[in-house]
Amino acid sequence: MTSAIRAVVFDLFGTLVPKWSSELAAARNASIADDLGVSAKDFEVAWQTTFSHRECGRLASVPDAIRSMLPQLGIEAGEEQLQAAAERSLLLHRSRIVPRVDVEPTLVALRARGLCLGLLSNISAPGPDVFRALPIAGQFRSLIFSNEVGVEKPEPTIYAKSTTELGVPAESCLFVGDGGSRELTGANRAGMKAVLIRVDSEIEEEGWFDDAAEWQGPTISSIQEVLALVDS
Repeated sequence: MTSAIRAVVFDLFGTLVPKWSSELAAARNASIADDLGVSAKDFEVAWQTTFSHRECGRLASVPDAIRSMLPQLGIEAGEEQLQAAAERSLLLHRSRIVPRVDVEPTLVALRARGLCLGLLSNISAPGPDVFRALPIAGQFRSLIFSNEVGVEKPEPTIYAKSTTELGVPAESCLFVGDGGSRELTGANRAGMKAVLIRVDSEIEEEGWFDDAAEWQGPTISSIQEVLALVDS
């Protein structure tokens, strides 16, 4: 499987960092709703309608997303409220985008083996800025964020953007992800080899994504196991 691997492309949430916590996101949304003077339920419903627009960059910031929701919520909001919402979102992203303990040494070891590394994430602002501020960001040749390129996994074009930046053909890339957004299926269809990372301790809260539940391919339980895949 791995003799021809020249690059490893990682998903972010559920892969390099623990799965996104819906509980913490709900608490963030409830705080913003309170600041705006609307119910948490009404805010959550309106927020979900912005999801794909945020992840594809059509709503480039948290204030932009909230401005788009104001007619639906039937309210107005001042700049101070919008900036407070942006700050709450920034703090949440900083608290969640924390690499697993084995990530940095694994990335360093992969680089030492001559592999180039990519990141491919469906994400919204301010996630990319938070990630780029991490020490591990310098290990990657390519950082592809959906909100910056305007397309999400599992669309073929986002995988093609990654391989183009890496300068490696798809068949020489190993994609590692937790199966969100049908990313494993998408990677295979794009010509990459794919492996599922399954961290059982994170499943009780969020459950399995469809791609992960149905996955019949290679599976690992920690990032450091990628080293054995590229060494075999």
